[in-house]
Amino acid sequence: MPLKELHEWNGIEPWFWPRVARELPPLKKMPFLKKRRKGGRPRNDDREALNAIFWRLRSGGVWSRLPERFGSAATARRRLTLWTRGDRLDRAWRAYLNQQSRLELQRWRDCLGAVAFRPEKFWSFGLILIWRQEFAPRFD
Repeated sequence: MPLKELHEWNGIEPWFWPRVARELPPLKKMPFLKKRRKGGRPRNDDREALNAIFWRLRSGGVWSRLPERFGSAATARRRLTLWTRGDRLDRAWRAYLNQQSRLELQRWRDCLGAVAFRPEKFWSFGLILIWRQEFAPRFD
């Protein structure tokens, strides 16, 4: 399989999202009365941010090359920091992988095992460790 096809990824499928979303922090409820609401920009979608994080993990790309369909790179970095601190990202990663087909898991294996990918210099070391301990043995 060509390397470009290997790294192509369109995001978390809609039917996988509910189980993954349960592992992320719940959204804060907005007050019913308008006068009690605070101003500001509405919160970006968690799904877009998680897609961006997984895109970076799968492609090995940099934040500045993040495709527009995954939203803002700054938002993705903030959520990455937030979810890594609370161990939420690890649980969302497990929930996502547990729902994947064998073919999709093989694609992830090929991407995570790519020569150009250097996990020791990547924020994703914990996610790769989960991959190696829990999912990679399925292919041995």
